Amino acid sequence: EYANGPYNNLEQIPKMVIYAKGNIIIGCGVTRVDALLLSDGIVYSCDTYAGKSASPANEPARSNQLVVNGAILTKALELGRTYGAGPGVASMIPAEIVNYDTSIILWVKGQTEKDDFDGLHQVYQNELAPRR
Repeated sequence: EYANGPYNNLEQIPKMVIYAKGNIIIGCGVTRVDALLLSDGIVYSCDTYAGKSASPANEPARSNQLVVNGAILTKALELGRTYGAGPGVASMIPAEIVNYDTSIILWVKGQTEKDDFDGLHQVYQNELAPRR
């Protein structure tokens, strides 16, 4: 969780990237994550729900709201929190909120403009059909 600022320029805005070869499991007690989450597995928003086919909806551990300030890029996203599951108007409050951080794009652009940056490298891969 980062401080809310104030920040005077793009370089001062903190950035964190969490990359996992596998799953990312967020504890149910966590209420805020300030990071870009990258996973080639599954991102679970609540650890008591992770990997279970069913979990009681009224489980107290799952009742915290989660706010992610950044982005989530993954093969699958399992949203297992129950915050806002009350009756009436209370049922309209989201359990998980992802605030996409557009400064990530500007930050990457700023990194490419540095004097010691040697350029972006592209890798091409061609997959051809088998020959007979």
